[in-house]
Amino acid sequence: MTGTIDFHMHYTPEEMVAPFLGPGSSTSLLEQDGIPRYTLHEGLFRIDRHLECMDAAGVDGGVLSSGAGMGGDAAACACVNAALATVAREYPARFRPLAHIDPQDAGWRDELRRCTDDYGFTGLALPTSFGGVRLDSPALLPVYQAAAEAGLFIFVHPALAIAPGLSGYYEAYDLYRCVGREHELITATYRLIAGGVFDRFPGLRVVMSHLGGGLAAIIERIRGYLSGSKSRLRL
Repeated sequence: MTGTIDFHMHYTPEEMVAPFLGPGSSTSLLEQDGIPRYTLHEGLFRIDRHLECMDAAGVDGGVLSSGAGMGGDAAACACVNAALATVAREYPARFRPLAHIDPQDAGWRDELRRCTDDYGFTGLALPTSFGGVRLDSPALLPVYQAAAEAGLFIFVHPALAIAPGLSGYYEAYDLYRCVGREHELITATYRLIAGGVFDRFPGLRVVMSHLGGGLAAIIERIRGYLSGSKSRLRL
């Protein structure tokens, strides 16, 4: 796949979207504690629509991830991965899918092997958190090790579910989707660095979506605080 690439493109299988769309409706808003969380629509599974938009915008290829797979359980991840593999087989010159796993399920290694060995995926999509499990958690170190050993890059996307205890911060104005997701990315980026993930796995390649949520705008603020501490962290 060469040319102009859209690195951040979403696809979800029809069977995981259609049940949420009412008769005659093409969209459905998912909420969490009354807070808008994600919009489901038929464009997520209409590959013909993806291709029409790509052609109109002059995009040659797309890297596909799925909201249903990032943070989904093992069954959801397996369904997403199988569907993405089918898309890639049908349109090998246009799409490159990412693997989706549930690190909290004992079978995640088998699913990751299926994605690399059987499907030929070259990247792994992760959300900024799995409920209360953040990206600097020791529980995720085996995932990073497996990705590094397999030569996979990691694409990090904002979690679509609000982390436990944080709903009160985003109770109005669609704050989670507008601002909360970017906060998730900033803190996730900082956690990966400060938590020593790249020190442990220097060859690991990570792509943060949304330009890291705007981390560059506050990088000097972070450096200022770190300069007065005993931390050896370098940003």
